[in-house]
Amino acid sequence: MKKRIIPIIMTLVMMIGLVGSIDAMAADTTVYHIDSVNGTRWADYICVYKDRATTDQNEWGENVLVNAEGKVIDKIPGGDQRGKNLGIPKGGMVVSGTGDIGKAMYASVEIGDNAYFDEYGMRVLFSKDKIDPFYKETINFTGYNQVRYAETLIVYNRSGEKTGTNGYGYEACVDKNGVIIASGGNDNVVPDGGFVVSAIEPEDKSFLKAFFITGAKCTIAGKTLTVEYNEEMLGVTVRGELDAAYAEIEDAKKEYRLVDTDTAKTELDNLAKKEIKTLKDRDETINLIKAVRRSLIEIRDVETRAVWYEPLETRPAQVAKTVEKMAALGINQLCLGVSNGYKTFIPLPEDMPFKMNPVLKKTDLLQEYINNCKKYGIELVLSVSVFGAKAEDNTMPEWLTNANRESESDLHFYSPANSEFRDYFKKYVEYIITNYDIDGIQWDYIRYEGFVGDVDYGYDAASKKLFAEKTGLPESTVDAIGAQLRDHPNWNDWVEFKVGLVDSMVKELGELVNEKRPDLYVTACAANSTDRDLYFQDTSTWLANNWVDGIYPMSYAEGIMGTATEKFHGYITDSTYLIMGNGAYLSLTLDEMYKQIRDAALNGADGIGFFEWGAYVDHQYGDEFVSGIYKDEAISFTAHESESIRLLLERAKARFEKYVGETEAFADVSDISALKDRLTAKYEYNDDLYQDIEFALRIEKFSREKYKPADEDVSTDESIDESASDVSTDESNGGTEKGSFPWWIVLVALGVIAAVGAVAVVLKKKKQ
Repeated sequence: MKKRIIPIIMTLVMMIGLVGSIDAMAADTTVYHIDSVNGTRWADYICVYKDRATTDQNEWGENVLVNAEGKVIDKIPGGDQRGKNLGIPKGGMVVSGTGDIGKAMYASVEIGDNAYFDEYGMRVLFSKDKIDPFYKETINFTGYNQVRYAETLIVYNRSGEKTGTNGYGYEACVDKNGVIIASGGNDNVVPDGGFVVSAIEPEDKSFLKAFFITGAKCTIAGKTLTVEYNEEMLGVTVRGELDAAYAEIEDAKKEYRLVDTDTAKTELDNLAKKEIKTLKDRDETINLIKAVRRSLIEIRDVETRAVWYEPLETRPAQVAKTVEKMAALGINQLCLGVSNGYKTFIPLPEDMPFKMNPVLKKTDLLQEYINNCKKYGIELVLSVSVFGAKAEDNTMPEWLTNANRESESDLHFYSPANSEFRDYFKKYVEYIITNYDIDGIQWDYIRYEGFVGDVDYGYDAASKKLFAEKTGLPESTVDAIGAQLRDHPNWNDWVEFKVGLVDSMVKELGELVNEKRPDLYVTACAANSTDRDLYFQDTSTWLANNWVDGIYPMSYAEGIMGTATEKFHGYITDSTYLIMGNGAYLSLTLDEMYKQIRDAALNGADGIGFFEWGAYVDHQYGDEFVSGIYKDEAISFTAHESESIRLLLERAKARFEKYVGETEAFADVSDISALKDRLTAKYEYNDDLYQDIEFALRIEKFSREKYKPADEDVSTDESIDESASDVSTDESNGGTEKGSFPWWIVLVALGVIAAVGAVAVVLKKKKQ
């Protein structure tokens, strides 16, 4: 169970059920860390819902309703139908929790209590009296300058050095005066004379997020950290946010961003004059500062804005609505997830071992998506699960691989060593690419299940036999490896064997697609970890050999996008591309979402893919982006190659003109390499300054345009059954589809009438 922030008085009452509690700032004030604003309410979560009509959640949360005046006006327990899609008081909020922490929050609050949501600190406070939002809290830490293992909280105090932490924790940077100057991220540089507090456990991360905010003071005594925040620190917090925004302006200039830094500075200068007396002053000012920082994110007109989605629709009209909404929310590429055969949404030939999902009643869902994506100008990439399968998919158990010991995973994986599966899967792919006009194909789950703890995979008969053939070792060696894992002398042989099996599948599938459909782009989803003995993926080799044209790393965590993008960008060649995966499903804050989009672009990504569509909609990310960072449309460079190159060269000209005053070199852009040579002869090479030209050169090199048929006018696609949109209520929202009127009968009748009329006219003319 996750530990949470609750007052000491509640701890005494619920000591058995809740652990890790801390004192609140007043005897009757209860404080809870908020996991998400308007996000999905996961297990053991507390969410705040505000500035929208309803929570859009089911009835199984414990709900507290707060009006615009900050008064608790109602409570609705979990399981009560009134809590389903609960309406939010205008100007107020709903605090909704699940699990033990949700029940504790619900029990601690009474109707008539005061409530306050400190969104900056992601804390909600309840009290019968006036709420005191200030605090003085303590937390113990493990030690100094150690590896941040599980169940540790580490302080790093070696000035100028990085903490060396991975991307799954949370850190607060403290300056030499004990003032917290930055919060978030990992692998931070230790401030001169200061220190970094680094957490990995969920309860410790929640503590840091709630209390270690910019402007607070932190002191150390023994192995105890004390963090304090009072009225005097309000202005310090704002000053810290202003300093970060001013620094962003300087970064924008150094990185040659095409943004309006002059206007941004003027706005910040005006905000710096504001007097900060209350929390409201602080929060309103910080929100304005954040808006300025978001204006410093360069809006690109050539980039992939993708979304992953496993369709829930069963009818053509539902597909049309979904794709139309994707286009309206700024998406230009759909990565449509499909199984590797079992209950697929694609009609299959009789000789295939798997059959189409019967619930679709033979509706060709893939064709419906293709038709609608063409209509709305969205590139369709079919994301096919290769080795991964859900537990219920085991209609071909002889193809599955085994773990070395019992596993609790709800996923099963087909064995990469099983030749029957490999032959079937290639046949499945060939059927798809030769029968459907998709724009690209993507390999998902082209790996083993992750090697976590002492559970490893690959211990099936086919793998044992093939390993013995390749190494000359007896098959029993595999069982011994499974027992000893990394301690076995042949562990590295086992790792290379498994990596080689995955590599060979990537290679064979790439060759198949290039032979049958050379116009298609081939990509792969990549695990964020590149350790060879974790998922047994070697994406750098795939790219170096052009077995794939691009990768989509699944960097689904908070605070890791910059370092992850930099790592994977190092694998990209002059003829491949990189789309970074974003974990929207984790209910990330808008600040984090904007930061990830920015960090991906600045570190070399060619676009971003949101996982997944439901979260992108439910959390209202799309609504936010289309009024800001996605207010201008962008085209996918793999769907519109020539136009992308033209726009990139226009952008390059604007960048060179803005920062070095150069325009003459762009008089002739027919030869991009020659253009680059002319510019490098005059101006020192810089990745940021030359980014558009480099991107254009890559598109030119990996282009599939010569294999594609001539563009057709897709503004009206006759293959789309427009009559299917006659639906009174979408089934996906609990409604039912009306029976469509048989308009074809009317059309046939009109045709007959017209024909009879024409014959009559001819006969009449003959008589005359």
